[in-house]
Amino acid sequence: MAMQSALVLARRGIGKTSPNPAVGAVLHSRGERIAEGFHARFGGPHAERRLLASLAGRRVPSRAVLCLTLEPCAHHGKTPPCVEALLASRIQRFVIATADPNPTVRGRGIRALRADGREVRVGLLAREARELNAPFFIAHTQGRARVSLKIASSLDGMLADFEGHSRWITGGRARRAVGRLRAIADAVVVGRGTVEKDDPRLRATPGNRYTPTRIVIDSRLAIEPGCRLARIWRREVGSLPRDADEGERVGNWVPRWNRVGGLRWVRRPRLIAVTADPPAARRSLFLRSGWEVWDLPGSGGHVDLLALARRASREGLHDLLVEPGPRLAAGFLSVGPVDRILMFVSPRILGGDRGWTGHLGPLPLKQSLRIKLGAKIERFGEDLLIQAIRMRARGSVQRGRGRMR
Repeated sequence: MAMQSALVLARRGIGKTSPNPAVGAVLHSRGERIAEGFHARFGGPHAERRLLASLAGRRVPSRAVLCLTLEPCAHHGKTPPCVEALLASRIQRFVIATADPNPTVRGRGIRALRADGREVRVGLLAREARELNAPFFIAHTQGRARVSLKIASSLDGMLADFEGHSRWITGGRARRAVGRLRAIADAVVVGRGTVEKDDPRLRATPGNRYTPTRIVIDSRLAIEPGCRLARIWRREVGSLPRDADEGERVGNWVPRWNRVGGLRWVRRPRLIAVTADPPAARRSLFLRSGWEVWDLPGSGGHVDLLALARRASREGLHDLLVEPGPRLAAGFLSVGPVDRILMFVSPRILGGDRGWTGHLGPLPLKQSLRIKLGAKIERFGEDLLIQAIRMRARGSVQRGRGRMR
């Protein structure tokens, strides 16, 4: 099916187009594929324009149908409106998986095509299309980033052994899979405890040029501002070309000019500390060390995690991969937001009291947190990846647990 092919094409842009959606397009006629396109990178041509460019003056059959995974844009952004290019084409029939939730579009592209007499059907594989761009849809319908909890634990749920050693519970194939998840996320989020105990790198798969932002939740800015994350960030920033003004930035992206005067967008690593009540001297120290500092709402020195997801979305960081310790996991599980859990399970039993839900506290059966398991379980060597989706917060499970130090 042409729409299924368009969705496959769109997936090739995941992690490279955010905060814009990944979109695929296939033009076909009587079962024959004529042209195709997808949005390959932020700032680059959209799927529709790449498809039209590939036609290059070729004749379009009168009964050709263009399948799009998302409504064509109808506003000026980094590129001109795609609906204008489609109206100038000879394509008369369109099948669109789903409307664009962005208020600047939201039906305008569909209405423009119909007003010009084009035939437009909407809704084919709509659920799959929305899931493909889940962070984009959540950002524009709920005003926050998508939150995914990544857990790596033993079979009995332990994050570390009785001495606190966690390297490595899972094997190399599972860790490489985590690296790929980081590469397509907009930001990786950890708490103060993880930085102090593990001094992590939080790097994407080696060789991947798409580097996520690192966010550390530390209400009092108690970590060392020169920690390994900061050192790695400085090396990454130092490796970027220095030929452009960074005054304009969208999410993680900054504009760069090449030698022939062409504009391209480069993902620039960011390092962010999230705090609810920072001492002034520590805040100044972090700023001088190159950190961004987000002062978020909270109480009693605890960061409001929903406010974090909302701030991230406003910054163009629509997809957060949270790698929590027990305290941070409890904060997100208690009042959210949590959209999915990605749990890498190692076939070993450690025992002890270092489980990832240890700080959640006991819950009566009727108040247990209910989740829906994903459609499949993946295997990486001896380890399993279990996905739990559509996690819904059920109010404050334990008073104050939705805030994090």
